[in-house]
Amino acid sequence: MPPAQFVVAELQDRIEQLSSAIETQKQLLCDLEEQRIQARRRLNSLRDPMARLPLELQSQIFLDVGYNCEEFVPSMSPGNVPMIFLGVCELWRGIALSTPRLWTTISMSGLPRTAGYTTLAEKWMERSRTLPLSLSLEGCLRPLDDGVQKLLTQYRHQIRALTLTIDDSNGFLDIKGPFPSLEKLTILSEEKVALSALWELLELLRAAPGLSHCVMGNMFPRDDVPEMAPTVPLLTLPSMETLELGDIDAFTYLGIQDNSTDILQYLTLPALKTLRLAALDTSCPDFISFFTRSSPPLESAELALRGIWPEPILNQILRVMSTVQCLTLTARSDDEDDGRLRRFLDALTTSPDILPNLRKLVISTEPSANVDYKALLRMLNARRTSYSTPLECFELHFTSFDARSHPLAHPPSVEIESALQELREGGMKIHVGSRTKSFRFV
Repeated sequence: MPPAQFVVAELQDRIEQLSSAIETQKQLLCDLEEQRIQARRRLNSLRDPMARLPLELQSQIFLDVGYNCEEFVPSMSPGNVPMIFLGVCELWRGIALSTPRLWTTISMSGLPRTAGYTTLAEKWMERSRTLPLSLSLEGCLRPLDDGVQKLLTQYRHQIRALTLTIDDSNGFLDIKGPFPSLEKLTILSEEKVALSALWELLELLRAAPGLSHCVMGNMFPRDDVPEMAPTVPLLTLPSMETLELGDIDAFTYLGIQDNSTDILQYLTLPALKTLRLAALDTSCPDFISFFTRSSPPLESAELALRGIWPEPILNQILRVMSTVQCLTLTARSDDEDDGRLRRFLDALTTSPDILPNLRKLVISTEPSANVDYKALLRMLNARRTSYSTPLECFELHFTSFDARSHPLAHPPSVEIESALQELREGGMKIHVGSRTKSFRFV
């Protein structure tokens, strides 16, 4: 081999040796840096008071961050609880992933979303392991995204609470069951959503035989949708204990009416204990028919009546609700015949078959209502002394009442106030005014 070629070959070997040595040293350096990182983590763990706590206590601290607020909704955003825990450090990530309760509530908004969003939701639900889930879906739910429907199918046995918020006025529901473990169902809308298919609601209820709490509100009919055929079979939900139909506050203060109560004509609820209805049309016999066939052990009822104080249909309604212990009635005043409210109070005074078990009564009306306070006092005294179940609490609310800008048109006299105060001193809780502010006497 010529001298020049020999030198070239020797240099190439040398370069390869050096390169190999450099790679070896780099690997050694990486190993040393990793050992240093591990040593620092161990040192930080020894110095960190939280790291010395039992895992159960660490998990509880994470759960208390935000979750102690009833209005808190966990977010899939990286900067919000519980996702933020994953990026702080390895210790916090381990705690978060070892706490399934952190991942039992999930809110999916702005549907439909990208496939990546659904994949993230799936990872979230996997972290809950086998615990019960509370799921909220918001957006256009028709058609429902295939990925979301797949999650509903996969976790249907874990879903205990389901909230559907519809913000598309052209559609309604496309949720397929069954949901054998569902206990609470809430259906709301951001706008005036057309109740285009009442049977879709019934099918969703039919898919949840163990449902115990149901809330529906802000549903509106569409003129171009035919009425449901009267031959649709009744649906019996044996576990339903609480039913809320319509937005009572929106009806009371803004006069907004919906048709959520229309579904009552297709339901039988033999276990119902709590009922809240907005914009109830007392001229319709469906409500009485619903109670007649259900015969529920109703304990608490809140009824916002559509229009003025009705009679005698209201008394007939209250007779079929004989087990009620707590009743709230909201109705507008009648400018033509203010005596309707007085006659209702008289009926409560003299008719022992109307609400015989009543313990608390709340009446809401307008500030312009001409309340017959003498009739009110007769009712309160009779219900306190002449009934086997005495009335313990009475509240008279004047909606939109404000002592400075909206004074009562017919305030109670000094004598009436004194008589009411005597009832209070006798043990009856009495409130007259707005929901939060009593009129004159305390």
